[in-house]
Amino acid sequence: MKTLKKKAILITSLFGLVAGITFAQHPQVSTEPHTGAVVVVHPDANTDSYFSGGEDGFLTKWSSDNIGEHFQITDLRITAIATSPSTQDVAIAATDGGSIHKVEVMDWGTSTRKYTKQFKEPVISLTYSPKGSILFITTNEVQGNYILNAATGKLIKKIDQITTRIGFVHIANNEKNAMFYCPANGQVLYYDLTTMQPMTLGRFTTEKNLTQVRTFGASKGSIGRFLAGVKQDKIYIIDGAPNSGKTLYEAAAKSPLLVDSLDRSALYYTTSDTSVALNKITEKQLLEKTTDATALVSASRVAIFPEVPVKKVCAVSMKSELSVQFALNDGNICEAKKSETGYAVAQVTKKMYNRILDVQSSGDKIYLLTSDGIYRTSYDGNDEKDIKLVGKNSGQTDMILVDAGTAILWSKKTKNSFQKVMLSEERPGTPSVLFTPSTNVVNTHIFERNLVYTLSNSKVERFNIDTAKRLQLYSGNAVQDAMMISSNNVYVAKASSSSADSAVISKSLSSSETASLKIDGYVAYAIAGNLSGDKNVYGITMKDVSGNTTTQVFQYSPTQRKSKNLLKYEQEDQSAFVQIEGNVLYTNLGKHQVYAYNLEDGKVKVYRRTSSLPMKISCTSDRIVFLNGDGGIAWYNPLSQTPMAQWYLTVSGEWVEF
Repeated sequence: MKTLKKKAILITSLFGLVAGITFAQHPQVSTEPHTGAVVVVHPDANTDSYFSGGEDGFLTKWSSDNIGEHFQITDLRITAIATSPSTQDVAIAATDGGSIHKVEVMDWGTSTRKYTKQFKEPVISLTYSPKGSILFITTNEVQGNYILNAATGKLIKKIDQITTRIGFVHIANNEKNAMFYCPANGQVLYYDLTTMQPMTLGRFTTEKNLTQVRTFGASKGSIGRFLAGVKQDKIYIIDGAPNSGKTLYEAAAKSPLLVDSLDRSALYYTTSDTSVALNKITEKQLLEKTTDATALVSASRVAIFPEVPVKKVCAVSMKSELSVQFALNDGNICEAKKSETGYAVAQVTKKMYNRILDVQSSGDKIYLLTSDGIYRTSYDGNDEKDIKLVGKNSGQTDMILVDAGTAILWSKKTKNSFQKVMLSEERPGTPSVLFTPSTNVVNTHIFERNLVYTLSNSKVERFNIDTAKRLQLYSGNAVQDAMMISSNNVYVAKASSSSADSAVISKSLSSSETASLKIDGYVAYAIAGNLSGDKNVYGITMKDVSGNTTTQVFQYSPTQRKSKNLLKYEQEDQSAFVQIEGNVLYTNLGKHQVYAYNLEDGKVKVYRRTSSLPMKISCTSDRIVFLNGDGGIAWYNPLSQTPMAQWYLTVSGEWVEF
């Protein structure tokens, strides 16, 4: 084997994990709902469409005829969407709920990712200026407020003069100043965008800890004047004029959701009691209240929507009263459209596809796992697909092939029994129970005819398929993954407990001795072995560099007792895979494409993603298959960077190709 390069290849500058990467294709068109809750809906200022973002990381643009363009921009939970008023750029905020918090900006028209920004704390607000020249980002970090050049992502100013967290930003139409609301102390501050300095005049203090904050007011002299928010099932409307801060309206409301609306002449909000109701408070009433303290301000009922499920609504948007969109926590979207006779409510999303859950290979065949079956197939480009049902499934989510005739089914993050299925075209096998794990299964690998699996991040066990014997191989804390590449050793990926500890250890099964491997990083999230080749250990670790996390793919030689890093990604990625196929290491480090690292010459080939993120791969001698985040698969010729075809399984049981 040729000597590998000593320096890890920095993939943030290789082929396209940087600004300007054009993805393999445009968004997938369908009526498919989100997987998990829809977190946010946002009207597009430039078209009749609106965007939805979900827990599944998909950003979907819905047209007026209820067709969605789906693009998985991240594998994190989308929490906010902002659209540029001057371009087709869309910005999203996303988080894993722990340590990863990002803003991604893409040109929707060209499917080009323009830039990514990572932050130490969750993003609170995301705001384009009225002319689209700047993007304002506020985070939960003290002094974590940033003004970016919207087109390039270049930092114009980090606002460090304001020490309280900024929860909401309103930028004036002339882009010369901005208004900030700070929830911790209720302060409303003004900021000069020409000098990039706080303004001493105009600031005031109002109600603390408001959420769902937004501004409205559309007439001359009142553009964005009124500040609205929610606290403890009460709606507050504040006069946001400089030196004011007077509460103009305060009233209880049942589970209120302020509507993300392009109609700025009123505050629209929904309440949810026995039915979902749309209400509004006009700026005309509020303007009268600013000059006449005795003037009454009251909400008027626009409509009641008994067809919208009360307990499922989590966000609402509208461009005008002609159509209202409801985001639901089951992944669906409902829309109410107004006519002369009233509103008609219909569900926009309709499930079209059954998900492919896992993919494996044996010889020249690919095996696909769905919720109710195992299919054997291959791809030669012909119109007629060679797809045969060879086994049954009863809801398991993961599959391991023992050989071409035997599959093991299991389910990650559950205590579901491991099951064995005999594969046959003539008589598709039915799952039979092998054993039931004691706690949730984290990961599973196969070595010869042994299953090696990690339980609840604390134990590693082995199950022999032929003898049905189980054996505990290792116990410890923060175990992430484990596998065997020889009959006498198990390698364990984990979090290191101290600077003297290692993120990867090996344990001798004959002597029970453990050894810390010299691996660069404080935690390892994945591990793989080259069972038929160099017998080296490969995996993914994370390392702290001056307060920033770097994720890297390592290689460890048991014979030389040395390690080196092969690929490096200068952000945190806790869920990337690493997989060895022949003399090639595959990884989706960074998520937006798959890297194929040749272990003999150190050369790297990049396979571009589709409209959804690659979650896993499997290979034959002449094909690579991606299992994608939307439940479809993509076929690749190893010599080409772009997919040959994409397959989906419809709810009616048909296989379709794009």
